[in-house]
Amino acid sequence: MKKISFLLLLAMTLVFASCKDEASHNALSMIPADATFVGSVNVGSIIQKAGITVENGNVTFPDSYSALVQSGMGENDMKALNELTQSGIDLTGKIYMFGDKSAKGVFIIPLTDASAAKTYITNQTGKEVVADGDLYKVDGLGHGSAAYLSDSYIVAAMQYSGDDIDNYMKGIINVTNQTSIADNAEAMTMLGRDDDLTMYGDYNRILAMSGMNASQLIASAYGEEYAGLAETYKGMGYTLNFGKKEVELFGKMFYDENNELIKQALKAVGKPSAEGLKFMPADMQLVLSVSLNGEELAKNEMLVQLIDKAFTPQVAKIITKDETLEYIGSIDGPVTLGWNYVDYATSRDMHVYGAIKTDKADELCQKIQSTVTAQLQGVVACSKMGDEYVVNLLGQQVFAFGSKDGFFHFRSVPQQVKESMYDNDIARGIFDKAPSGLYANLLKGSRANNQIVTMMPKMQFSAYAEAEATDLSSGTFKIVIEEPEGDNSLETILSVVANAMN
Repeated sequence: MKKISFLLLLAMTLVFASCKDEASHNALSMIPADATFVGSVNVGSIIQKAGITVENGNVTFPDSYSALVQSGMGENDMKALNELTQSGIDLTGKIYMFGDKSAKGVFIIPLTDASAAKTYITNQTGKEVVADGDLYKVDGLGHGSAAYLSDSYIVAAMQYSGDDIDNYMKGIINVTNQTSIADNAEAMTMLGRDDDLTMYGDYNRILAMSGMNASQLIASAYGEEYAGLAETYKGMGYTLNFGKKEVELFGKMFYDENNELIKQALKAVGKPSAEGLKFMPADMQLVLSVSLNGEELAKNEMLVQLIDKAFTPQVAKIITKDETLEYIGSIDGPVTLGWNYVDYATSRDMHVYGAIKTDKADELCQKIQSTVTAQLQGVVACSKMGDEYVVNLLGQQVFAFGSKDGFFHFRSVPQQVKESMYDNDIARGIFDKAPSGLYANLLKGSRANNQIVTMMPKMQFSAYAEAEATDLSSGTFKIVIEEPEGDNSLETILSVVANAMN
């Protein structure tokens, strides 16, 4: 219980540490332009959506949180939260965090009462807050950490790697940077949004921070001539929002759209289509579909490079490079894959279905049938059953494939598709909307939901997940909650977790 209590208190502390909306632009101006990443938490919005009230120094949770509060928080925890409301920290807007070449984590927290903040910090940490010119410094934090206060902000840094952390901190809090993240138009495309959670990062710097080099990764995958492609990718951003019935994650990549390889890739994006769902069983747990223009895809220089690298004499005996590009070029529509991941998690049964829209579906079937028969003669039996081929190994079906309605389709289980997901309005709506889509069925009565409830009987819910991407630059992932229905998805999720914990 103590561990749960501590984690909940930590989470609520982060939730309550925020700043005024009108001060948000000032906070952004304090963040240097060369920041590796910048994140913000719109705490005022989250508190309002969660139904939590802060009034007269007291935190009040809605009745629906009672199970969570009772199981995870004691009297001392509530006292600590109430003290936080009187700490001088503003509780109505955003908190910012960033990392750069000097420090891996810097927090910017605006204040309503600097005097109260000094007292609170001393009481909580046992550290003195001492005057340092026009600012105040939290004394004795140790190597690599520092915290300064002005009349309006707390700025705290962790894991500083330079020689002079004090001047580094003063430069941030006094806004002496030559340029700030607010001058970066792409960063502001994300950070200027009014979302619950937001993150923007420099693509190459984030890879470097994790010990990877984008140019080297691309060179090793595609060849040295493509290493410069790393400079095409500039940044990436994510936002997370809590709606009434859904949690929505939005992601966006920023890149040079004038790059020829990017232009080629954009041309290879096909038109939205849900046709591939005809080959997915109605109770499929996870479906992913990407619509392609194969003719343009086969022209992609990087793809050709990959095929050249992949082919060995052994592979060429089965299919040549030219045949591979010919089959890729024949794709004209969705490439759809389905996976029953719960079956795999519980029994390691790899239940996979697939369908590819191609005008060479019949030819592809014949190619696979002849290859399997020639290469595995005496080991397997590949026989025609209706409009498909079935491959058997020692009397047990291994997989089946066929050609129908302009699709080459396959599956790794004996059962044919009797009722398809094409009749599912939710799934069809997703895949008819965008060239790339995902659908995961967690609705009540589904096998995935039943499995979760079996393992955790008190985890009562009904939901599904969907994702869509209209191009190479952006996409949206949602978890849509059908039951129970609360005033907000955040409250609903916390209530479900609370009940499951008891």
